[in-house]
Amino acid sequence: MSQGVVIVGGGGHAASVADVVASCIGFLIIGYVDHEPSSQAGLSAYEWLGDDSVIPDFIETGCSFVLGVGQIPYANRRVEIKDRLLQAGATLPSFIASSAVVSPSASIGAGTVLHHGSIVNAGAQIGDFCIVNSSALIEHGTCIADHCHIATGATVNGDCSIGARSFVGSGAIIFQGVNLVEDSVIRAGEVVARSPANSGDPED
Repeated sequence: MSQGVVIVGGGGHAASVADVVASCIGFLIIGYVDHEPSSQAGLSAYEWLGDDSVIPDFIETGCSFVLGVGQIPYANRRVEIKDRLLQAGATLPSFIASSAVVSPSASIGAGTVLHHGSIVNAGAQIGDFCIVNSSALIEHGTCIADHCHIATGATVNGDCSIGARSFVGSGAIIFQGVNLVEDSVIRAGEVVARSPANSGDPED
């Protein structure tokens, strides 16, 4: 029997998350919650369940939840929604797209979503409630802290450390061993070859 899943959010990121959840064996999307029905084509196959006020009803029925609100520009909102869901007793498992590749020695935190084509290699650690978006690469030994978003096509090379709530933009490249502090923002296409001076890197 499949586990029912409710998506929280009705925007473009929620539509992308729906594709991930739909690809996962053992889960069935019940619908999504948002302040109004979504215009996103990717959500048209799913029922609008109502606004946030209906969430306790679905917690009582044993449904799981997944964050469908993007991080940019809603990083604080994602954290607030997560906190409210957990305080209400909701379960937020991780979801790994069927086309994602995850090393057996990697670890994936609760509430994290790995999108299609993403790769997490040996010994990498992905924290809770992260987004590893389509075709992103997380190399060996890298640690991604909670609430980070590694955007489409970004590459985080081996033995890096990415601080909590950081954003690594589409196509960005983080060189091996780089440390980024909390709340870092790396722009799309940016190349980061060494740790910033305020990162605590011993070479600085």
